[in-house]
Amino acid sequence: MTLAGRAPPEFGEVSPAKALRLALAKAGQEVLQQVVTGSGLEELKLPIDKVADQLPEAALVLELSGPRGKRGLIALDRGLVFAITESLTTGHVNGGPVPDRLPTRTDALLCRRFLVMMMTVFAARLVGHPASDWATGFVPEEKIEDLRRLPVTMEDVPYRMLVMETDIALGTRLGQICILVPWDDMSLEPVAALEDHGAEDRARAWSSALEAAVMGCDIEMTAVLHRAQMTVAELRALQPGSLIRLPAGALGRAVLETADGQKVFSGRLGDLDGYRAVMVEDLPGAPSGPPESPGDPGAPSLPDTGMVDAMAMAAPGNLEMPAFDEGAAEEMPPLDFDAIEAGEALPELDGDFPAMDLGGLNMDDLDDMPETIE
Repeated sequence: MTLAGRAPPEFGEVSPAKALRLALAKAGQEVLQQVVTGSGLEELKLPIDKVADQLPEAALVLELSGPRGKRGLIALDRGLVFAITESLTTGHVNGGPVPDRLPTRTDALLCRRFLVMMMTVFAARLVGHPASDWATGFVPEEKIEDLRRLPVTMEDVPYRMLVMETDIALGTRLGQICILVPWDDMSLEPVAALEDHGAEDRARAWSSALEAAVMGCDIEMTAVLHRAQMTVAELRALQPGSLIRLPAGALGRAVLETADGQKVFSGRLGDLDGYRAVMVEDLPGAPSGPPESPGDPGAPSLPDTGMVDAMAMAAPGNLEMPAFDEGAAEEMPPLDFDAIEAGEALPELDGDFPAMDLGGLNMDDLDDMPETIE
């Protein structure tokens, strides 16, 4: 029972409109560090050939990749695109006129971070609501260049379009966001209806639905080789062709991080089937060596060969990666035998050898030895 003495609502209190407002606010806080609010929600049912007519003029349109191969769209008008990119690049939002230009791929790349967070939170907020069947598992992908090809590239089924007015930075910039997904139920594994056996069963059903919603979402991982500190003058001096020196062992100490900087795995950068790859080795903070255990008493003991990791011995300017399925053999330079015969290629010895005790050696017969050996 609620505080007012009424039974709780059947599907919770978060409607699609409220879920989208919460998702916009969360994405604004986490990605833009700006106050983002939504108001009003218009829902339309459209055939694919009418979708382009309902999108804002000169909008940035990204493809949505969904479960079971389903696809959709997400669109931002130019005002929102400019506000998001400006906030990510300068840290603030201006209220001046919107530049009269079409959105670019760079705009799409910047806005995608905001939209991934928004769609993830939108789906999570709808867990347990019937709307989660069509709102779960969609991830923004590539920019769509030609809207006229939508009837050819997308499935000919009815689509659900959600349109919400959006405010960024307390009225500094206003715009419109549109989400388009197939109208039909697209849940991966519909949660079976449970008889009301109490709060425990409802909590179990909610947990299962939340897991189904979250596990179907994509996440971005970044492989970080090294973090370097430099002065502002050094940063401004960088230009195409500038070199940033990395430690010798950086390629062997790559770290996989989430979008918010959380370290998940550590590994080693290398080559696999012609592609750059990271071999996951262990968790950050885990013991670097093998666990101390007696192991198999019947296994033979392998000697320490003293071999070193070729990745750690690579020179800073050598960008050639070793393959994971090949040894770390180093190529030896050719010998200059002419220089050796002339005595020019041999390094001088610094001494530092222990003194020899020759007191017990009989040298009486050394005078009889020939001066040369024939």
